[in-house]
Amino acid sequence: MWVRWVLVGAVPVLLTALFALALFGMGLIDAAPDAPVAGAAAAPSLAALGCVALVLAAGWIWLRPWLLRVVGVPRERDARSGGAATAVMLVLCAAALVVWLGNAYAALLLVPALHLWLWTMAPETRPRRSLALALWAVGMLPPLLVAYAYARQFGLDPLELAWMATLLVAGGGISLFAVLVWSVVLACSAAALAIVLRADDEQSATATPITVRGPATYAGPGSLGGTESALRR
Repeated sequence: MWVRWVLVGAVPVLLTALFALALFGMGLIDAAPDAPVAGAAAAPSLAALGCVALVLAAGWIWLRPWLLRVVGVPRERDARSGGAATAVMLVLCAAALVVWLGNAYAALLLVPALHLWLWTMAPETRPRRSLALALWAVGMLPPLLVAYAYARQFGLDPLELAWMATLLVAGGGISLFAVLVWSVVLACSAAALAIVLRADDEQSATATPITVRGPATYAGPGSLGGTESALRR
């Protein structure tokens, strides 16, 4: 059940990649290189990039909840269980193995997440939300550093970098299989974040409330004088 919950998160990203391919096939994207190019040659089409972003947002906001209901996944607030954390790590390990078979160096980008997210999600070792969020961010840091290195190398700002990624997908520079694998990785990161954000909610829900207490003015045995047993002494 929780494996389905994780995998459904990859559908919006995969759908966005298919939409970019469709834009190129219909001629709405004029040129899609199969390799990164410098910033001067990567001037973004705001209309096309906006449509791609809209498809991604619509897929996450509307399509994903509908698919979760279709595949029989419970409400996400139940993702605090250990089963959800186990599913995230199983799917992430499988994705890392596939990445390693294709490129061992690319698989190194997932090593911090494989270690840190296990600690942040496991119910037995789950830290407070602030620390868990910091560790989740550290797990996301290696891919972000690679993206930053590409941006520096080709002189791309964030908008041009997003457009270049769109062009690479549309032009076949990034294969659909690679998009599928990294979509699963992104789905795992989103699922891990959802579990981390519910960490404090789980701790407050499992805390045993104090439901029985004495009167507010009661200070314990003998508070109004010696007890009968003490007076006999």
